[in-house]
Amino acid sequence: MKTPMRRIKQVLIYSALIGAFYLSPGANAIHLERSNGLTQKALTTILQKRLDSNYQKFAPELAEHLLYVSLEYKFDPAFILSVIHVESTFRPTVRSKAGAIGLMQLLPKTAHYISKRFHISGYNQKKNLFNPFLNMKLGVAYLSYLRNRFKQYERFMAAYNIGPTTVGRMVYKNRFKLGAIEFYVTRIKKNTHGFQTRLDENKRLHQQQENKKSFILASN
Repeated sequence: MKTPMRRIKQVLIYSALIGAFYLSPGANAIHLERSNGLTQKALTTILQKRLDSNYQKFAPELAEHLLYVSLEYKFDPAFILSVIHVESTFRPTVRSKAGAIGLMQLLPKTAHYISKRFHISGYNQKKNLFNPFLNMKLGVAYLSYLRNRFKQYERFMAAYNIGPTTVGRMVYKNRFKLGAIEFYVTRIKKNTHGFQTRLDENKRLHQQQENKKSFILASN
């Protein structure tokens, strides 16, 4: 069985070949692997500070998983962090009054549909959504589905919040307006910038630590 890190390496190499938007032009796979290693450490730092105490010990594995699914579905990790923050404030066991569950606040019927459409194993009952790894995978896949369907950022994020049927009807009638959900969409965008800043800062700190270690080893 392939480990998550091996899958990340394969995605990085594949992305370098096709020139995916989240990768720097001309960067080679080794550089990308090192860069994303720093991103994973930066994600771990953020998750350790924000997850419930019972889940903080899983921060490294969740960071690796978040990086992998972000690459797989071509999303910025900072954007996924923002969605999780706004939807659940990083609480894997939270449940809304509408019945949405977990980190990315998925309804069971939505999770069922996405698991079938994207051939994601592990989901067969709503309690599975309390698994943060599966919830994240399904949530990011759902975002990918909505992005492919509605194309525009405001529309697919509105669909994540109020449902694709409602947004689809509004678009069909040429009456799409953010209205009451403008705050939600704007908040996602604002928090994405905030998390990107934190990720960049954490990556610089981890890079400095690695450089210091390399210098000490070279001096001995």
